[in-house]
Amino acid sequence: MNKNIIHAQRSDLGQKRNNNEDDFILLTYPDNPNILVLGAIDGVGGYEGGEIATSDCKKTIESYMQKPYKVLADSPEKHIKKAVIQANNTITENRKKNSELERMSCVVSVAFLDAGKERLYFAHVGDSRGYIYRKGELIKFTQDHSLVGYLEERGELTEEEAMSHPRRNEISKLLGEKILQPDTDYVQSGTHSFYPQDIALFCSDGLTDLVDSQTIKSILSKSISLEEKEEALIAEANRLGGKDNITVALATYEGESIPLNKTKAEETVIMGEDPLKSKTEEEQSISLKPQVEKKTPAPQKKNKGKGKKTLWGVIVLLLIAAAGYFGWTKYMATEKKQTNQGRNDTIIKKEPLKIVIPDLPIIYDYIGDLKEGMKVVQKEGKFGYINEKDSLVIPLQYDNAESFKEGVAKVKKNGKYGIINKQDFHIIPIEYKEMQEIKGDSVYVKKGEKWSYIKIKPTIEIEPNEE
Repeated sequence: MNKNIIHAQRSDLGQKRNNNEDDFILLTYPDNPNILVLGAIDGVGGYEGGEIATSDCKKTIESYMQKPYKVLADSPEKHIKKAVIQANNTITENRKKNSELERMSCVVSVAFLDAGKERLYFAHVGDSRGYIYRKGELIKFTQDHSLVGYLEERGELTEEEAMSHPRRNEISKLLGEKILQPDTDYVQSGTHSFYPQDIALFCSDGLTDLVDSQTIKSILSKSISLEEKEEALIAEANRLGGKDNITVALATYEGESIPLNKTKAEETVIMGEDPLKSKTEEEQSISLKPQVEKKTPAPQKKNKGKGKKTLWGVIVLLLIAAAGYFGWTKYMATEKKQTNQGRNDTIIKKEPLKIVIPDLPIIYDYIGDLKEGMKVVQKEGKFGYINEKDSLVIPLQYDNAESFKEGVAKVKKNGKYGIINKQDFHIIPIEYKEMQEIKGDSVYVKKGEKWSYIKIKPTIEIEPNEE
């Protein structure tokens, strides 16, 4: 099937600015039109050299991602994250070389789109945004590194309230502040489905400052070309004042539309630190930059189809049959050993119990790497883990799961957070409204409206310490 990705992108000056500090990232692969690198960059307004930081970011990411498909396909989420880290480090080094540019910085949302795999792999820092438009829904898969964005995504602010909030211009993360290491959690990265007829949208806040999500959906739903949709979005932002530079980048591909039970907003698999962690006042005031947050639809539970239930029924029956077979074999071996006790002409070998998993990934919507030999898996909106050593599957029962720090993973269930110890799979109670790392083995936790902190221990007995 032809899955060639088509795209449209433009960066506009807007109505109020004298220079354009925005730009887009675009890298095509002539030998493989099923893949594309696309994104939006926004130089931080008010800082010297914002357009230089944007240029450094664009050149570095496009250069880094010029690798053969077989290299990129091996671990695309790692490559796109490394590209952003390298861009950050380039900007940081250039700041050090020129005192006049010591505060230059930018924000970016960029992804490696693979129509063949029907997925995109993204990296993100700041308040630019990445969306998927799918059959009337606008699914935001990046999470804003800003105070107002944090409050909106938690449901404490409506979209309208966020657009008029006095602190809407505060950003907590930027590219160019410090040298980042390859394993950093500073850069949000992850993956999201990218089905035929979906439209991937990357934009600067020059669009989302002024154009609300309902209007964006209305424009993207029109039966016009991708270029016309891109132009219409920019025109609408300019009509509403065009107070900032405006960058819009769109991508889609043809193919059979997805089943109805996949049209709802899917869980986004996030690698690394939770970008919604609250910051101190000092951290939240890194820069001043216009920003408006949009309310996106809450993820919905998927409908389980009859065919999937049948498939799971077959799998369960096969596992029960396999368990019965191995139990009978073990029993017969024990009986034979007892019968031949005292004889030296019979050698009984005990074969280790093995669960072969090469075919198991076929049942998952997503499989991603974690540290220490673990893989995170997703099926029908729920997350669990595979231990590569013994093929043990940790139940698919979590609403979200991500690597939190060395040795533990942060999980979410029914709106509450907890910790899995990946060595003994012991769960620290999933009862906290919010959770974020301090240092070492301690984490901040929030219950109700009160904060405290706890230490991550190998057992479940933990006593909160009042700050």
